[in-house]
Amino acid sequence: MADKTELDAELSAQVDKLRADIAEMGRTIAQLVDQKRVEMTDEAARGIGQLAAGASTLRAEAEARARAAADIARDTSSQAVDLLADEVRHHPVRTLGLALGVGLLIGLSSRAR
Repeated sequence: MADKTELDAELSAQVDKLRADIAEMGRTIAQLVDQKRVEMTDEAARGIGQLAAGASTLRAEAEARARAAADIARDTSSQAVDLLADEVRHHPVRTLGLALGVGLLIGLSSRAR
């Protein structure tokens, strides 16, 4: 019987040790999961920061391109107005005739409808 009691005590001790080991493994896994959560959160925050910086850069580039396009359009329209003004100054009769002809065509086409 002593052998059975010793065997039961040894088995009980091993079961207790196994429970303690499993509990320790659970704590270790929880720590690892928490550590990974922190790492992934930090990585996501860095990625979001990089995306925000990239978006800001793209926005600034788009604004610069839009300003450049507006400047080109302004310059082009200014040149066209200047050319038209020069044409009117140098050839007023031709310009008046052209304006009358265009007006007549528009009038006739709108009257026909």
